[in-house]
Amino acid sequence: MRSLRTAAMIVALSVVIAACGTTGPTTGPNGPAVTPATSQEAVASAAAPSATPSPTPEPADVAALTAATFANPDFAARVGIAGTTKVGSATTKTTGSVDIDGRTSHLVRRDKVGKTTTTTETITGNGTRYLKVKGVWTKLGPSDDTELVAVLRGISSMTDLGVEDKGGVQLHHLQTTTVPAVPKELALASKGVTELTSTLDAWVTEAGVPVTMTLASTWKQQVAKKTVSGAKTADFDFTEVGGDITVTVPTDIWKFFTSSRYQYRMGYPETWTAKAGKGRYADSFYGGEEYVYASRARQTNTTLSFLTQRIVRNLGSITGYKNIKVTSNRKARLDGVPARRIEFRGTSSGEKVYGQAIYAIKGAFWYFVGFDAYTKQNKESRALFTTFIGTYDFK
Repeated sequence: MRSLRTAAMIVALSVVIAACGTTGPTTGPNGPAVTPATSQEAVASAAAPSATPSPTPEPADVAALTAATFANPDFAARVGIAGTTKVGSATTKTTGSVDIDGRTSHLVRRDKVGKTTTTTETITGNGTRYLKVKGVWTKLGPSDDTELVAVLRGISSMTDLGVEDKGGVQLHHLQTTTVPAVPKELALASKGVTELTSTLDAWVTEAGVPVTMTLASTWKQQVAKKTVSGAKTADFDFTEVGGDITVTVPTDIWKFFTSSRYQYRMGYPETWTAKAGKGRYADSFYGGEEYVYASRARQTNTTLSFLTQRIVRNLGSITGYKNIKVTSNRKARLDGVPARRIEFRGTSSGEKVYGQAIYAIKGAFWYFVGFDAYTKQNKESRALFTTFIGTYDFK
């Protein structure tokens, strides 16, 4: 397999600026109760013995049926989440959903504190939890028994408090205080938490099908060297129980590389190899016949338009390719900062090479990310480079 190069030189980036001098995230209930079978009345004649009455059926053990529902390895449902968390004086409002497909689940959760909302998206499957970061899936670690369904399966018993009206429907009210853990989907802090207690109330049909649940938890937590009280209430609304819910486990997995030298973070496919640059060389990411490189250089009062002129003029020095020709030059953004994105072609050891690059100015430096391949730019290569730069963070 051809390899584009072993490293990209960064000394040329400084030369670009030096050339300028001073710039550089139900079923409905089956009914409120089983209607007892009508006992057969004795029909007797003067000469015939009395008939024996039929036994009355035992009432359904709804708690056991509910446990069996969750224990089913093919259990499927869509669950809406709405909750409130208070830790000291801070309040977090949470909304989201969990799609459950057997032992695979997909969470999308939004947490709002004040005017700030953060979104978390995870998938659990095949014994692994995956987290979406800046548009790409990463491995978060092994799955455990703290996912929602695992927690529900781990409840040893629930008490049936009887049938009551819940949202206009007659449902069995089940309750337990033996909750193994707060589900990971609710993002309770894992460190500094003590005296955690939880109560789970569930409303289910006669057949043990969950309709809605409320989990209430309280605890003590260390915040800035002080112990404060914490409380969380979360409602889970179940729909499409037993329906055709499909959760697909990610296969295109990325990792993140943080450059202490050039002060950025960027994702790359886990099948690629990342290498930190040393001396005059940029950080590099190898994907066989595709190659990405990133670095920065100091600047003083440089404008993006001036930088574009210098880069176009010195692109051969930056890339090490010959016969360079820029074929596209347009506006872009790099981690929210105004940038330029260019495409070019050239030759390397007599073979045609096609490149893409993006560059931006932030503070006392200008930053450059390049993408080279032997294949002419197309929809797929542009999308891949867009994914790379979409994961980019200034540090």
